[in-house]
Amino acid sequence: MSSDPEALMGMTLPEAGFTSLFNGKDFSGLRFLIGGNCTPRPEGCGQTEPGSTFKVENGMIVVSGTPLGFMYPDKKYKDFTLRLEYRFPPYPGMENSDQYYGNSGYLLFMQSLRVWPEMIEIQGMNAELLDVRANKSVKYTVDTLARARGTRPVGQWNSIEIVSKDSQVWSYVNGVLVSTITHHDYKDPGYLGFQSEGAKLYWRNIRIKEE
Repeated sequence: MSSDPEALMGMTLPEAGFTSLFNGKDFSGLRFLIGGNCTPRPEGCGQTEPGSTFKVENGMIVVSGTPLGFMYPDKKYKDFTLRLEYRFPPYPGMENSDQYYGNSGYLLFMQSLRVWPEMIEIQGMNAELLDVRANKSVKYTVDTLARARGTRPVGQWNSIEIVSKDSQVWSYVNGVLVSTITHHDYKDPGYLGFQSEGAKLYWRNIRIKEE
C-alpha cells in the first residue's frame, strides 16, 4: 500500500453500479487518438499511443495538453453517469483562478474517431466549465452563478458528474448543477472522449455507470 497521500486519493474505491475506466496503474481498457485534424493510423495521421501526452503518475492520469487529441474507452455509451475528479496546476505567479484559461473537455456520442469528430462537448475549460458545445442543434441552459459557487480554485481537486439519459444531459461540479441539455439529436451510443487541449491537468477516480 502506498504511503503517498495523493496516490491513495487516486485509488478508485468500489462504488455500487459503477465501473472504473482508469485503474490507477496503467491504461488498460483505454485508447488514444492524438494529432490535430487526424484520424487513426495507419490510414490517417493520428497517433494511437499515449506518448508524452498522457501519462500515469501516482494513481493519476497526467495530461500535457499537447498535441491535441483525446483518450477514450473502447466502448460506446448513450445513457450513463460519468464521475471523475480533475485538477489544473496553477500558472507560475498566478494570483487568482480568473487568470487561468487552461482548456480540456468531455466528448459525448462520438460516432467516428477524428480530432475533432461530430459530438457534444461538455467544456472542461476553467473559464467555461461545463458549458456546452455541439455540432448538431441542442437545447441547453448554463447557470454561471452556480458554476462560480460550485467550482473550487485552480490548483484544488474538483469533482465532475455528467448524467446522460433520454436525450438529456446534466453536468455538475462538486455536486452543483451547472448545465442542462434539455434535448439533443444524438440517438446512438458513441465513444466518450477526454481531451488534451492545450493545458496540463490531472484526472483521477474516473468511473461510469450505464443507465
